Amino acid sequence: MGDMLLFNNAISALGLVEIPLHGRKFTWTNKQHPPLLERLDWFFSSQSWTLRYPLTIAHSLVMETSDHWPCVIKIKTFISKGGIFRFENCWMAHESFLPMVASCWNGSFSQQDAAKLVTAKFKSLRCALRHWQAKHSNLKITIENVKLVISFLDSIDGYNGPDGFNNEFLKNCWFLIKHDFYKLCSAFFSEEVCLQSNNASFITLIPKIDGPSTISEYRPISLLNSSVKIITELLANRLQP
Repeated sequence: MGDMLLFNNAISALGLVEIPLHGRKFTWTNKQHPPLLERLDWFFSSQSWTLRYPLTIAHSLVMETSDHWPCVIKIKTFISKGGIFRFENCWMAHESFLPMVASCWNGSFSQQDAAKLVTAKFKSLRCALRHWQAKHSNLKITIENVKLVISFLDSIDGYNGPDGFNNEFLKNCWFLIKHDFYKLCSAFFSEEVCLQSNNASFITLIPKIDGPSTISEYRPISLLNSSVKIITELLANRLQP
């Protein structure tokens, strides 16, 4: 009881604000029958953070192997998206893009003036593209990931991860396995997948110099599964300025 009081006093002294947990009331279970359920995990932020990001929440995920429910912090702001139309190059890679554009552009228009006709066609096409893109909400993410995955295959290190497969397998069998990787990448960036089942890694040491003799002359690296390796490369590329 004394430790809990000290903990609460420290929270008050630091001015921390609890981040609400959504999805469930408990974060730990002993996996017995009947189960013992406890809230062991708590999340806090500073007052300045709360004022700047008032919609910050903790959201529980699916528990698979651990006795804790994994949680993720989600941050939202009030920044509104502009209504200006912006054409995305990745749309052109979709098989239905050109037929949709042709159908819209070659439609019936009443304008006789050449300039007004082109303006009217672009206006109509903007509207059609907005509706088309809404039906393919994950299109941009999927196609961007497809192109980046292919280009990254030659740049990712060639070591085998826990799944035992290396980049040569990916490149040579890509025509067979690519669609499942596309779906995985799209689901990841749409926050619709849990990577716990394949998010494993080997920790190994790489020498910094020739003929290392002490532990400080090595650097640790993580050898990831092939699927997670691709996702981390894509995520790192997105975070680059």
